[in-house]
Amino acid sequence: MKKLFTILCATILFLGVSAQTEAGTMLLEGGSDLNFTSLNISSISVDGEDVELSDDLDGTSELGLNVAGAYFLMDGLAAGLVIDYSSSSSGDYSSSSMTIGPMVRYYIGESGLWGQASYGMGSSTEKYDGDSEDGPSISLLAFGAGYALYLSDNISLNPSLGYVMATATQDDGVEVKTKMGGIVFSTGLTLHLGN
Repeated sequence: MKKLFTILCATILFLGVSAQTEAGTMLLEGGSDLNFTSLNISSISVDGEDVELSDDLDGTSELGLNVAGAYFLMDGLAAGLVIDYSSSSSGDYSSSSMTIGPMVRYYIGESGLWGQASYGMGSSTEKYDGDSEDGPSISLLAFGAGYALYLSDNISLNPSLGYVMATATQDDGVEVKTKMGGIVFSTGLTLHLGN
């Protein structure tokens, strides 16, 4: 009896996950204060010349908001758009940035496991002692993997782990380019809309 119950539960779970990643399905995902990113500066160059980093340059920890929308082009493969907004502050200094770009997510069979790649471009704003100015332009490339834990037929909780490479470029007569990279852990809720 236990084996029959286990097989029945596994079949129901398999069918439920399969229906949410079929071609023609849409997904909407949002994440907020559950995101944590830790970035360390790996290099800074001014007009192509590398600048030596001092020991007092600390990494930045920040909280962010991201929203994604995608359409399943075929079973398991979704393509769409992702928007990331982040804000951080330290003392009298604060900054915010927003990027937008394409994303591709692939669900591995009906296991709930998925892999994702995204690319974003955007800009930032910096404030120091109340004065605001345009910050550097930003581009980022992100890779990640996660798991869709279905809470209901159409809603899943998606913890994920990934790696982000970001470049911030500012040109005020002298080009300053900062490259960063780091590990990202995030959790978001995804709404799957049927076809």
